[in-house]
Amino acid sequence: SVQFQRMPNVSLQPGEKMTCSLYGTAGPGPHRNLGIVTAKTPCGVAVSAEDPSHYFGRSPQGCAAGYWLSHTAAWPAGYVPGKAVQSVFRESGRYPYLAMASLGQALGFTGGTDRVGTASRLLRAAVAAVLNAEHADIDYPRTPQQVVAEVNAALASDSRDAMLVLFSALERDNQSGCPLH
Repeated sequence: SVQFQRMPNVSLQPGEKMTCSLYGTAGPGPHRNLGIVTAKTPCGVAVSAEDPSHYFGRSPQGCAAGYWLSHTAAWPAGYVPGKAVQSVFRESGRYPYLAMASLGQALGFTGGTDRVGTASRLLRAAVAAVLNAEHADIDYPRTPQQVVAEVNAALASDSRDAMLVLFSALERDNQSGCPLH
């Protein structure tokens, strides 16, 4: 997605500067942008300049819960299989059995269809997501802080639907291609 900002009609005095920005999210593959500026000098002479840029957008990456469960040596620093789920996802405390589990155990949660089962499915995906987001060699589409905040918000909502929506999104991201094999 790209966000364009239309620049106002402006006159700059000699020595003045103006910065224009364009923000967006690059999809996979090669991209080219071209910035063009046109103006008139105080004498009315038309001038212009161009500034091209080229970059290569990478596809999002993520490793599934099963990968992390069987490759604990690949876990990013600060995360160990025995660390409590609640130490990462504080709102898991709403489900004491799940909160007391370790991160390694959470990767094996199978879940169910009720609220507690849905929370366990979400936490399985969430642990994999935070490991993906923290890993230096994975181009995950969320930051660790986003993962934690989104999971805590879904758990705090106590809404099965909210947890399912986030679970599905994290599962999709976690299964987008593991570069660590």
